[in-house]
Amino acid sequence: MPTQAVTAANLLQAVVDVLNTTLEVTAAACEQVPGSAIFWRYVQRSYQNDPFRVGLELLLLCFGIAYLFHRKTHPDEGTMVKLSDKEIEELVDEWQPDPLVPALTEADRLELETLPVVAGSPGAKLRIKDGRVAVNLASYNFLGLVANETIKVLVWTEAQALRAKAVATLRKYGVGSCGPPGFYGTLDVHRDLEKQIAEFLGTEEAIIYSQSFSTVSSVIPAFAKRGDIIVCDDGVNFAVQKGIQISRSVIR
Repeated sequence: MPTQAVTAANLLQAVVDVLNTTLEVTAAACEQVPGSAIFWRYVQRSYQNDPFRVGLELLLLCFGIAYLFHRKTHPDEGTMVKLSDKEIEELVDEWQPDPLVPALTEADRLELETLPVVAGSPGAKLRIKDGRVAVNLASYNFLGLVANETIKVLVWTEAQALRAKAVATLRKYGVGSCGPPGFYGTLDVHRDLEKQIAEFLGTEEAIIYSQSFSTVSSVIPAFAKRGDIIVCDDGVNFAVQKGIQISRSVIR
């Protein structure tokens, strides 16, 4: 028994010596790495201020290393059912897709019956299907260019010139470019238009947006901020609502 105890003690001492030597060699190697002293100071200060944080970071580091070297599992191909071409065709023929749009309910039908139907193109003034004329307060065609007969005649008589201009524009900018600068970047035509608008309005600069919705939702928070009071109607359109929300102003 005494001999076995001495042997076990010697073995334990040898293991401790190996661990101490390994730690000393590792520490010496780490000291040779540039910036290691800063890193160890960071670890020591972090442990003094928040030991739980150091433990959590070590746990995340171990998890990341284990996940990196973990063997990826693949499904057992032996358990997969292999179908013949005939079986696949039969399954495709039997498949019945769900409708993209659900059927109208009775409440939906009643709501649709109450909605006014516009006859003609939208503009500042609308002609309802029942003959009434109403003012359109939610139209983006506030200049009435869509229903302008003069513009229609001009486009029809100068169709060839417009077609040639369109071809020249495509050859210069390509088929992927479009009008709004927010999609494919600001081009020279955008800058020229902004310059002309600024000169016409007598301002230093002007900026054009991709769509009127973006204009409204961006201009409001540019002039209103947290702490300001905005008085608005409950029936303002969605773009105005989002602009007011983004401004974080007080709504009255």
